[in-house]
Amino acid sequence: MGEKRASYILLLAGVLMAALAEALAGTALSFGRIDMWGDLHTTSDEFALLDVGYTAAKLCGFMMVPALYARFRPLYVMLTSCGLMTAFSIFMTCSHSLYLLVGFRIVQGMAGGIILVGGQTLLFNVFSRKLQPLTQFIFALGALVAPATFVSALQGWMVDALTWEAMYLAAALCGLVGFFALSCIP
Repeated sequence: MGEKRASYILLLAGVLMAALAEALAGTALSFGRIDMWGDLHTTSDEFALLDVGYTAAKLCGFMMVPALYARFRPLYVMLTSCGLMTAFSIFMTCSHSLYLLVGFRIVQGMAGGIILVGGQTLLFNVFSRKLQPLTQFIFALGALVAPATFVSALQGWMVDALTWEAMYLAAALCGLVGFFALSCIP
């Protein structure tokens, strides 16, 4: 019984941290826009490719989850998408080429869409009906509340005190913690 409880806690923590990584990566352009414009030497129209690519890929990721879950073990799908979010958040800090960053954002968007829909689906399928209010509350903290409140304050500080790259490193850190928690599930 203790091992099962530990698996539940690891699953919930992993999905929460993956959702936080998506929240940080998904909202980073809102706060880092002006600093990124200067570093990338782009116009606002060119810069919009980063948002458009992310959003389009995220919508595709939403729709891919049923097919991925039917073909692969759901935990592996979550591990892969969390790993991609982590890796491509780190890659975002390594380049100042707009078109390379657009490609990175597309992968981030797809991984983020899979994390959000796949994570919630996994929680619905694993936890009992009695525990759903608590699990969905915890999931909502990472998926809905964090992007609207906590992330805004954190990213505002990061842009002022650090650089726009710090936001992606914070997303990578959250993704790494989520990946580790999910990979510890037997």
